[in-house]
Amino acid sequence: MATQDGNHKDFIKAGQFDFGEGLGLRIDEKRTHLWALSNRKDKEWFISQAHLFDKRTGKLKHVFIYRDTVNHFFNDLAIDAKGNAYITATYGGKIFFADLESKKVDVFIDDTLIRYPNGIELYKNKLYIATYGHGPLVYDFNDNSLQQLTGYSDRNIAYNLDGLAVYRNKLLGVYNTDSLQENNAVIAYTLDSGGTNIIKEELIAKGHNEFREPTTMSRSGNKLYVLATSNLNAYNSNKESISGIEQKLLPITVIVYSLKVD
Repeated sequence: MATQDGNHKDFIKAGQFDFGEGLGLRIDEKRTHLWALSNRKDKEWFISQAHLFDKRTGKLKHVFIYRDTVNHFFNDLAIDAKGNAYITATYGGKIFFADLESKKVDVFIDDTLIRYPNGIELYKNKLYIATYGHGPLVYDFNDNSLQQLTGYSDRNIAYNLDGLAVYRNKLLGVYNTDSLQENNAVIAYTLDSGGTNIIKEELIAKGHNEFREPTTMSRSGNKLYVLATSNLNAYNSNKESISGIEQKLLPITVIVYSLKVD
């Protein structure tokens, strides 16, 4: 957790509350909730978790747990107006729903279009999902339909998006699979009035010298916070651990962009 004076401190300690490999994080300001996803393995069980904290005190309010012999891998989440969470399961190829009232989590969308989902965002009664298998998708709550988002010009970027955000009528995404890192980017898709087609595609940033494995982002007002340097490859290559490579890791870097008003 970063403090106003530029320092940082732990929100929870490593391993506390059985928190495993941490991924997506969202804050629900209205309810002062902080959601954080993690995954761990216990013998033959793959355990995907959504931890719900009081963001002011750090107190754990609840853990939504999905246990299976198949690794679903909770990755990212979006919070609706009622405080519930929609969660991407990257390896399982599904969208899960964590119900704040019932305190249960279960499959919400199971469709062949959802192949290796990652970032997820809510906008105007629609759910936008970044997938590596079929590019960006849009789920409409009005008729429970799921379709590919059309109109992008660069297929390579569209099929390799990580984190998503929304600003006005724009869907924003982080592209991070360039082998040389120099083409990693943040892209903005302007959506049509129906929210199912892209009418304009533009780069917010590309090839920033701090774009070393950028992954996700978060928006507050017209400010976009991009996790630019993540050390994700080093972590994965070291058997999903930083043990023994602490001195080789690059400083975690967040870049802040001011978004334009069209």
